[in-house]
Amino acid sequence: LGSGWGDKLTIIHTKDDLKVEKVFFNPREGLPIISSEYLLNGSPSFNKNNIGRDLDPNVSTTHWDGNTLVITTKVPYLDRNENKAKISTVIYSLWLEKPTSAPWEPRLTIETKRLATDNGMQVVNQTVYSKGYR
Repeated sequence: LGSGWGDKLTIIHTKDDLKVEKVFFNPREGLPIISSEYLLNGSPSFNKNNIGRDLDPNVSTTHWDGNTLVITTKVPYLDRNENKAKISTVIYSLWLEKPTSAPWEPRLTIETKRLATDNGMQVVNQTVYSKGYR
């Protein structure tokens, strides 16, 4: 499952927000980059997921836990068995590791915790990203 953010992403971090741009489709498919914005003051941010769904937007809140940014996201989905709208919760924890070897750039770790829904299992994994060069 990975981070859920794909293997190519751009993160733009300012004082007030964090913007994540994800390449979800191949460029030849002609579909746009997926963009999400998270407010860093704890206020809810709303991000529409247009990948095959027409539900309400994902609602995220953030907080800092030391040097780790924690993003809690409520993701709406349709339970087809009950024909009922439900919410799943995904918690992203992002931190930079100190560089310990060449190329002496910190690596970004994203821990993704998908909480259990509908008698399922909780899933936790970590994805480590290295900075790309343009």
